[in-house]
Amino acid sequence: MPRPRLRPAISRWICSFPACLAVTALAGLLSGCGADEKPAASVERPPADPAPVRVAAAGDEFVLPVPPPLQEQGAAPASVVDRLPGTYTRESYGTRTLTVRDDGTATMKVDVDPLYQWMAGAKTITVQIDWELTDAGTDENPGVHFESVSGTPKESFESVTSLFGSERDWTITSADDESLVLFSPEDEETEIWTRITDESAG
Repeated sequence: MPRPRLRPAISRWICSFPACLAVTALAGLLSGCGADEKPAASVERPPADPAPVRVAAAGDEFVLPVPPPLQEQGAAPASVVDRLPGTYTRESYGTRTLTVRDDGTATMKVDVDPLYQWMAGAKTITVQIDWELTDAGTDENPGVHFESVSGTPKESFESVTSLFGSERDWTITSADDESLVLFSPEDEETEIWTRITDESAG
C-alpha cells in the first residue's frame, strides 16, 4: 500500500499566517506565501527619532519594536566664570550690592552705614568697575582683577578709593546659585557675597 502524500498538508501549514511570520522574521528566506506575494519591507533606522518598523508578510503587517535612542549627554556644567555674572550683596561699611556683567563691567552700590557716612561724605555711593581674568589661580579657581574706574558722588568716590585703593586682585573660590566667594591672596581675606539674581543691571 503506497504511503500517503504529506506535501499538501505541509503546504497548508507553511501557508498559515503564524508560520509565515516565523519564517519571515526569523529566517528571512521567504518574502511571503500564497498567490499575492510581497517582498519584505527593508528595515532602515533613521538617525534621529526612529519610527516603528513595519514588515509586510502575506499581505499583512506587524510592527517590530525599535529600541529607544540613546539619551543625549547632558550639557557640560558651567564653569565658575560662566556663573560669575549676576547680582550679589554683602554687609561691609553698609550694604553693598554688586552687579557683575559678562561684558567685563560691574556696578557696586553702597548704602553707607551711618557710622561711616562722615568719612564717605555721602549716604550712597555708586561705583563703576572693570573686571578681567588674570593668569593667577587655576581653571577651577581663576584669578580676577577688579578696578574701580569712576563713581558718584565724585568727591566721595575719590575719598574712598584714596583710603582703600581702586584695584584689587581676587581668586574666585566658588560661584553658584547661592553665593560668590572671593579670596584675596595678598591679605588672605575672604569675601562671601550672597546672590540676589542673575539679571544684569543696565
